[in-house]
Amino acid sequence: MALATINIPRINYAQEKERLKEFIQKFEAREQTVEDEESMDLDSQTTRRSLKYMQMLQSIANRERDDFTVELDDLDVFEDREVGLVKNILENTSHYTDIIAEIVDLLLKDIVPSTLYQEDNVDVMIEQRRQRDSNRPETDQSVFPAVLLRRYNVYFKPLTRTKAVSLRQVSAAEVGGLVSVKAIVTRVSDVKPLMLVAAYLCDVCGYESFQIPNATQFLPQMQCPSEVCKRENSKGKLYHQNRGSKFAPFQEVKIQELTDQVPVGHIPRSMTLHLSGTQTRKLKPGDVCIVSGVFTPRPYQGFSGLRAGLLVDTFLDVHDVTLLKRQYEDMKMTMDVHDRIEDLMHSGNLYERLARSIAPEIYGHEDVKKALLLQLVGAVTKQVGDGMKIRGDINICLMGDPGVAKSQLLKFISKVAPRGVYTTGKGSSGVGLTAAVMRDPVTEEMVLEGGALVLADEGICCIDEFDKMDDSDRTAIHEVMEQQTISISKAGITTTLNARTSILAAANPQYGRYNPRLNPLQNINLPSALLSRFDILFLILDQPDDDLDRRLAEHVTYVHTHNKHPSRENDDVIEPEMIRHYIAHARTKRPVLSPAVVDHITSEYVRLRKHQQANQGSRHEFTYASARSLLGIIRMSQALARLRFSDEVDGADVDEALRLLDVSKSSLYDSSRDRADRPDPVNEIWRIIKNMRDEEATSIRLAPVRDRIIRAGYTETQLDQTLRQYQDLQIIQSMVWYASTESPPPAEGDLPGVAHSKFIKNTQQQALANSELAKTGVANGETKKMNYYQAVNDAMGIVLATDETAVVFGEDVSFGGVFRCTSGLAEMFGRDRVFNTPLTEQGIAGFGIGMAAMGHTAIAEIQFADYIFPAFDQLVNEAAKYRYRSGGIFDVGGLTVRAPCSAVGHGGHYHSQSPEAYFAHTPGLKIVTARSPIQAKGLLLASIRDRNPVIFLEPKILYRAAVEQVPIGDYELPLGKAEVLKPGKDVTVIGWGSQIYALENAINMAESKGISCELIDLRTILPWDVETVAKSVNKTGRLVIAHEAPKTQGFAAEIASSIMERCFLRLEAPIQRICGWDTPFPLVFEKFYMPDAIRCFDGIKKAVDY
Repeated sequence: MALATINIPRINYAQEKERLKEFIQKFEAREQTVEDEESMDLDSQTTRRSLKYMQMLQSIANRERDDFTVELDDLDVFEDREVGLVKNILENTSHYTDIIAEIVDLLLKDIVPSTLYQEDNVDVMIEQRRQRDSNRPETDQSVFPAVLLRRYNVYFKPLTRTKAVSLRQVSAAEVGGLVSVKAIVTRVSDVKPLMLVAAYLCDVCGYESFQIPNATQFLPQMQCPSEVCKRENSKGKLYHQNRGSKFAPFQEVKIQELTDQVPVGHIPRSMTLHLSGTQTRKLKPGDVCIVSGVFTPRPYQGFSGLRAGLLVDTFLDVHDVTLLKRQYEDMKMTMDVHDRIEDLMHSGNLYERLARSIAPEIYGHEDVKKALLLQLVGAVTKQVGDGMKIRGDINICLMGDPGVAKSQLLKFISKVAPRGVYTTGKGSSGVGLTAAVMRDPVTEEMVLEGGALVLADEGICCIDEFDKMDDSDRTAIHEVMEQQTISISKAGITTTLNARTSILAAANPQYGRYNPRLNPLQNINLPSALLSRFDILFLILDQPDDDLDRRLAEHVTYVHTHNKHPSRENDDVIEPEMIRHYIAHARTKRPVLSPAVVDHITSEYVRLRKHQQANQGSRHEFTYASARSLLGIIRMSQALARLRFSDEVDGADVDEALRLLDVSKSSLYDSSRDRADRPDPVNEIWRIIKNMRDEEATSIRLAPVRDRIIRAGYTETQLDQTLRQYQDLQIIQSMVWYASTESPPPAEGDLPGVAHSKFIKNTQQQALANSELAKTGVANGETKKMNYYQAVNDAMGIVLATDETAVVFGEDVSFGGVFRCTSGLAEMFGRDRVFNTPLTEQGIAGFGIGMAAMGHTAIAEIQFADYIFPAFDQLVNEAAKYRYRSGGIFDVGGLTVRAPCSAVGHGGHYHSQSPEAYFAHTPGLKIVTARSPIQAKGLLLASIRDRNPVIFLEPKILYRAAVEQVPIGDYELPLGKAEVLKPGKDVTVIGWGSQIYALENAINMAESKGISCELIDLRTILPWDVETVAKSVNKTGRLVIAHEAPKTQGFAAEIASSIMERCFLRLEAPIQRICGWDTPFPLVFEKFYMPDAIRCFDGIKKAVDY
């Protein structure tokens, strides 16, 4: 069966060339001129016809124009439709570009320049060669390449009826043709010179030769092609001449599909644009545009070509660029627009109409929309004599409950503004907001790529979820909001970028919904230094109101039914495009302040300051009037004057600006409640409950709370109201108040002697007699009976209450944890600060390192120390070396990793290990363990607040076995300092954690034999207190070390080696190490494995009897 044949029409390019030449010479365009431009009167317009393209050629000959643009609409009108010339150009644009260039070259020979122009290098070179070689025919001007002599670029402008397509709709059928795509610009390279013609000079015969590169890479000529060198076989060497070569501006641009063009489940596609000649510098990142050009394949070069094989890359050789949203100063004032603006100015009530036209689909928020309108208009940016700038852009913050259309308002403003960038706080980093250092794909050099604030230069940057931004990322905005610049110093690039943008931010309350019992600073949780940079702050509360809710529901249902906002009486909404034109005209005004207005503003500012002083200390006062408030009033007043097209600010503008400030401040209060400064019962009751929580440091019983509230003069009804309100606000998660018993649970575990140990403080006097507590604030305070895990819980509760950056996380910690160490913390401080993690120790450690690096106090729990080894790399190679690797610039000192360790009597080889020796080999870490509840609380608080990453090992057998009186309140015990628990003279005995109690029993047995033992609790494994131990060994001459970990390479080996170096001449016996055996931890034979009192006594006796 024969293949089907396709009849391809043969094109006579000679005839096509003649038709195009006729078109250029004879096409006449109609032009409308206005005789009196100031009057803009339609009657003054006249129409004349002109040879459009011949005038264009005259401008090129006069060196006044660098491009020759053929509009296909003109050719479509001029040509015979049956010929199909436009269709041929659309399908084979590159070839017709060369044909047009040949025609222009031919026609330019007959055109005489009408003006004088400055000669360039090519002119001088041609003239000199003509004079030198006038007698040699082969050196005629014809040897110069045509590209070298052209001082213009040929472009085609597509038909206006051509529909722009998305990037994924461009197929192989369009290769070589003119394609129009609609996209957004994501990256723009610097303008670089692109070589079009390379000129060479022979060092023997002086012959000039030229080479036209036909690809992105070419091989330079090496030997002279002249007849002289060939005849004499001199093989003259060619030298490249930059002055004789021709270069064109070149720019590479990356575009990406718009979000509404991407199908569901797909990611946006991108394409590379090549811009040359006059098309360069037309696009900036963030521009939405329609780009027309020749869709061209390009083979990969170099190593990329080897990897790609037969695959080729594609790009668009740009002929025409159309911006869909122009800057205000670039918007053209047509007669229709001028007439419409005149009608608006005389229509009356324009201010309200423009405000209602801001997001008309959103019901209400009239004053908020007025403020947003003023932000679009802006004020006058001034620069004083010494170079200091005073910004004219207005910054606005919208705060309030979720679901009140804050995000929709931000979206609308970002679309109306000529340069509007929308981003979110959680999805933006500091680099994403400012600038990132990237490697240029063409030149491989480091370049800056602007972030959202740079892309919004001379526009508006809308930041949603402003409160979700990290503090370190939010600091990037401080400089922008006042100086309107971004200072960069990274990767060897030090510069200052312009960010002349208005900031429109939206923030949600800290507790999900706005709590009217707290002031806005407590609700929003943003730093005051940042809030003061906003000219105006609006709070949008979602409060029930029958009439308002009914009208809102009718408005929303109408919009969903009819896909447009409901029309109301005297509500003529202005379309966004007309709003842009009106604002563009308004921004041309530069209103000034008259002396009367200056006095008015001054008196109002003084009044605001006096009001602030009179209300200082009020619980309603959270803002203050400063110079920034004064500048905010001036900016809004100037914006209002611009809306009236006035050159002077009047008193009404100032009054309206003050009214908006008052409305914004009054909206920050609940209008339904009394604003007097008398104490609010709900707030006072909640304050008492919080104080009781701080005193107890664990879950509290409801009965004592009720008694304290009644004694304070409040009723049970008010207490119930407080509990209900704070539960409705989800500030407290549950109405279940844990009925803790007066005494903690009884001691458990297989560790004998703990309950009767001399090192357990059973009375308040014993607990406070610790000399290390003398310098703390609890030395003369009260104590409370706690077991080990309650003391750990108490320490973490104190940190969470006093440190807003503190978080506790790990496996099941939100439920209290396996050993109940975190019981009640999630209910008390919220599940955003005490939360569960997946079952991944490496992830827990990595997450903690990241939070600590960003300034948080991260308290991570590894459920069992036996499972800490998946996190070994994170702790040893990241946490320990973070400060060293950055040269002290950064650290993760806020990281504390808690891990239950050691034997419990039935744990076996996966729940009984002591891993301290593995980490003791790592500089940069601290390793701490505690023997009792008092020690656990003080050492854990010190570990959390120490500016180094700490691994805090908790002997899990002591969680319930060790019970003593623990001081109430905040105190710390020193790290790196051992404690001498019992003095002695015959032998020094060292241990830590639960091993202390086995050593105590062994010492009791030894002292019954007349052996005096000195017991030291090391407490800190790294760095360990070598001075205290050496001092004791120098006195006793003997040393016994005991720990549960295996003997080989256990930490006892490090202690023994260090003491041998320091005390060798004073030792009277070999150092004894009483440790676990060098086997995996056994389950059945655990009692034989442990270094119990009998084995420790044998070690003591062996050292003394040596």
